[in-house]
Formats: sequence, structure tokens, C-alpha cells
Amino acid sequence: MTTENASYISELNAAYPADGDAVGEGGGTTTGTGSTRGHLNMIKYALKTQFSGLSGTTAVTSSEAELNLLDGVTALVALASDQSWSGSQRGTPQTITEGTLIDLDTGNNFLWTPAAADELSFANETTGQSGFIKLINPSAYVITKGSEVKASATFLADVTTAGTYLVTYFCDGTNVYVSASAALS
Repeated sequence: MTTENASYISELNAAYPADGDAVGEGGGTTTGTGSTRGHLNMIKYALKTQFSGLSGTTAVTSSEAELNLLDGVTALVALASDQSWSGSQRGTPQTITEGTLIDLDTGNNFLWTPAAADELSFANETTGQSGFIKLINPSAYVITKGSEVKASATFLADVTTAGTYLVTYFCDGTNVYVSASAALS
């Protein structure tokens, strides 16, 4: 059997072993120059060397598509530092139904059209999160606010009037500060 000596996957020769090579040379350590291993042991050695960071007992569950996203990435992005983008950054606005808390884990921008009196309340408040809520109040439904919502004295009276409003919000981790535009036409 033609043996090879490889420490990494790129050093493996796909042509080995050749048809007709002795099966007995597949395992164990063979003698020869350097530290040539039997073919199966050498493959195991190359895999363990190449993927040395996978020493635990937890399975790697990344899909082929997820692993392919890393193709060409040579440095880790430090997400704790400031980021700049060369392309657009946007999220799909989440639709809020009557009586539903605005879950800040689902997005930054929301579309809310109450079908009756409703309360503006938030869940999963995260420090620094901000965004917009497009509020369409079609029939002057009464809007109230949860205890975590902080707004101007006129906020509730403004958004209870029929109309479309752009509500901005900012969260400090406990409270959500909101303000609304005048009715938009």
C-alpha cells in the first residue's frame, strides 16, 4: 500500500490507497521514514489535528450554509466595538395585534393597528434598544400605557385621536421612553 504522511486534510492524497493495496496496511503504525502512520490512523490524526478546537463532546450542528458563511472570513468581528456598514441595514417590521406586548426580542420596528382600546406595553427591554412603531389608530381607540412606558403628558391624548403616528422609543433596560409625531397625512 502506498502510505502517506499527513497532519492536515490538505495534505491527504485522494488517490490513496490504490485498488489492490494490502488491507492490513490500513491500520496501525507502519515503519518508514518519519512518523508515517497506517492509512486509517493517519486520516484520524489529520482530522483531529485540523479540527483541534473540537475537543469536547458536544456535536457541531452548524449547517453547510452556516459554515459556508465563514468562507473567506479571516478575522473575528468584535461586536462589542463600534460597527460601520457599507450596505443597508434594516429589519422587517413586526406586526402587533391587539393586546400584544411589543416584544423587543423580535425586532426594532413595529406596525401596530389596534382594533379596540389597547395598551402600549413592552417585553424583553434591552438597554440601548431603540426603534419605531407605526401606529395606525383607525377609530380613535383609547390607548393606555404600561407602567414601564414613559411619555409626555400629552402622548396618550395625541395617539388616542384617529390617525397615523410615528412613535419613537428608546429603552434603558427597565423603562421605555416614547414620543409620537403629530398625526401624519
